[in-house]
Amino acid sequence: MRMKLAPIRYAFARDWPFKGYLTAWAILGVVMVVLECPPSREMFSDWIYSALFIVSLLLAPVLFAFCSLPVAFIVLGPLYYFGDRLAGAPFRVGDQVRILVGPHRDRVVEVHDVWESRRQVRVWLDGAAEREVRDVFSFTQVCRENVV
Repeated sequence: MRMKLAPIRYAFARDWPFKGYLTAWAILGVVMVVLECPPSREMFSDWIYSALFIVSLLLAPVLFAFCSLPVAFIVLGPLYYFGDRLAGAPFRVGDQVRILVGPHRDRVVEVHDVWESRRQVRVWLDGAAEREVRDVFSFTQVCRENVV
């Protein structure tokens, strides 16, 4: 019988915390543009101001998301550490893990190498996957199987 995994494990496996973090900063960038330069009918009557406003709306999300990256390590580091522990880390060679994402999703495999510094494990899939290095997963993309 297969155990039901918590949705939070799949959220970490698909990097939703990082995607949500960048999205929040991008939305903040758009909000700041609108607050600093509120759109008005007069603004859109002049094509130069209209173009500047539109360019600002397009660049602000990218700029805010990019500038938030140094803070991301402070905010997301502990969060992903929690996600690693939720998945069963630290892993050891010989552990049975379930793959949570990708073409091998829901497959239970054995860990044959652990790269602690990169927060990744290498698992036994098949010869082709090993040659093409498609058998490497981050700690949050696998989940330790309970052995009874």
